[in-house]
Amino acid sequence: MESYQTWFGEGPEVSALRMLGLFDRPADEKALGALLKSPRIPGLTESLTDLRPTEWRTILAKLRRARLLAGEDPHNPGCLDAHPLVREYFGEQLRSQQTNAWKECNRRLYEYYRTLAPELPDSLREMERLFLAVVCGCHAGLFRAALAVIQRRASRGSKRD
Repeated sequence: MESYQTWFGEGPEVSALRMLGLFDRPADEKALGALLKSPRIPGLTESLTDLRPTEWRTILAKLRRARLLAGEDPHNPGCLDAHPLVREYFGEQLRSQQTNAWKECNRRLYEYYRTLAPELPDSLREMERLFLAVVCGCHAGLFRAALAVIQRRASRGSKRD
C-alpha cells in the first residue's frame, strides 16, 4: 500500500482512499458527498472539494486502473468499494496521522446517517442507518449525543433497565 501512496503522492487519489477507509462496506456516494461539502476538511478534502464530475470520475478511474478501487457494481450504482485491506490501511492512516480530519469526517457521517434514519425505525433494516450514526458519533467523540439518539429513537423514549 505504501508504494501506491508514494506513486500517487499526497494528492486527491490518496485522499479518496483515506475517505473510503472510514467505511466498513461499500461507500454510498451521498455519504461521500457529506464529507466533500464545504467547509473543506483540513488535511483531507482540500484537493477533492469543488471538483467537477469529470475530475472526480478521472480520480476514480485512476484508482480502478491501479486495482485499488473495485469496478462499478451495476446492482449498486453510486457505491464505491475497495478491498478491506485497502480500506483498513488508509483508514488507519487517517485515524492515527490526521486525527482531527478523522473526527470531523465521523462527525459529518454521524449527522448524515442520523438525519437519514427514520425518526422511529420499525425494523432492523431501518435501524441500520441509526446504528451507523451511533458508531460514527462515538468515533467523533459525540458519546452523549449518540447515546441520546439511540435512547430516544431506538427504544422510543422508554427507559429499560
